[in-house]
Amino acid sequence: MQIYRPDGTRFSSYVEICQLLEQERQRAEQAEAALEAQRKRSQLLAERLRVMGVNPEELM
Repeated sequence: MQIYRPDGTRFSSYVEICQLLEQERQRAEQAEAALEAQRKRSQLLAERLRVMGVNPEELM
């Protein structure tokens, strides 16, 4: 059985909603991992600048 909204679009099934939720959860995890990798890279580059005698806070 399929149920449609007044505008003619079909309501998503429970299984479809669960799949979308899982996809969104995975996307969020990937985004968080990418953000953490960028933070680590930023910290590493800032440390390298400090070793070279440059204060990275003064560059901004």
